[in-house]
Amino acid sequence: MTKETKKCTITVDTYSKLYQLFEYKGWDIDKGFNTGTFERYYRTLEDLNHEQQNFFLQLSRDFLHIPGDCYTDNLIPAFSNLIDDYPKNTLYFTCCLPEDEQGHIKSSATVLYKFKGTTLKQKVDFKNTSISVINNFSSLKQIRSFQNKMIVLVDDFIGTGKTAIDAVNYARKELPYLKDNAQIAVLSIVAQEEGIHLLSSFGVKVYTTHIIKKGISDKYTGDAFVEARQYMNEIESQLKKLKPEFKFGYEQSEALVCMERCPNNTFPIYWYTKKNAPYER
Repeated sequence: MTKETKKCTITVDTYSKLYQLFEYKGWDIDKGFNTGTFERYYRTLEDLNHEQQNFFLQLSRDFLHIPGDCYTDNLIPAFSNLIDDYPKNTLYFTCCLPEDEQGHIKSSATVLYKFKGTTLKQKVDFKNTSISVINNFSSLKQIRSFQNKMIVLVDDFIGTGKTAIDAVNYARKELPYLKDNAQIAVLSIVAQEEGIHLLSSFGVKVYTTHIIKKGISDKYTGDAFVEARQYMNEIESQLKKLKPEFKFGYEQSEALVCMERCPNNTFPIYWYTKKNAPYER
C-alpha cells in the first residue's frame, strides 16, 4: 500500500463507482449543482490517491444520512417502542442537554418540536399514554412523586453517550424526587452502540431507530483493520489544522452518519473541508 497522498485524477472506473454508490444508497445525484452532495463527493475523491479513493467509497457504503425532513418518519419506530414499554404513564419530553448547554440552540430542539406536532399523533397509537413537552424542568419541580411518570430526553443523534449522561445528571439535580435513573429515558433517531452501552451502564434505557457501529473498528479485523486505519490516517493527515480530538471523529467515535447537521463524531473527511466536504459543518 502506498503512502503517497498527491492528488489523483478521477478515472472512468472511479466515477462509475461513485455513481453506483449513490444509486445503492438511494441518494439524489444532483450533478447540476456545484454545491450538491454528488459534486462534493467528487471533489473529495480528487484529493485522494487511487487506493484512498477505493477505501473512501467502500467506507461510504455504510454511511447513514437522515436529513431534517425525514426526522418524523425516523422517530416513529423509537417512539412506538417507548409507548409500548410505558402504555399508561405520563411522559415528559425535553431536550437532551447538559447544564452548560441549557438555552443553546441545538439539534435536539428540532426533534422535540416533532412531539408538539400532529404527525406523530396520527401515526402512533399513544395507548392512553399522556405526552407533555417541556422546555425546562421548572414546571416539574413541585412534583413529589414520579410514580408512573418518565422524563424522556430527546436528540437526533447519540454518539459516545457522554453528553447524554451529563444531561441525565442535570435532570437528577433539578428533579431530586426522581427515584433513580430508571425514571429517565433517552430517545434518539440514531445512536452509536458505544453510547447505548454507556447509558445502559448508568441504568438509562435508550430508544432509537438506528443503531450504528464504529466504521472501522467494528467492521475490519486482522490485516484489513490495520490497512483501513492506515488509509484513514493518510487521508486525515491531509486535513490542515485538524485538531487531535477529531481524528477518526470526536473521541475516535468512527461514526458514519449525517443528520440535518453532520456530528463531529463522524470521520472528518466527511465534514471538515470547506466547500469540498460532502456534509460540511
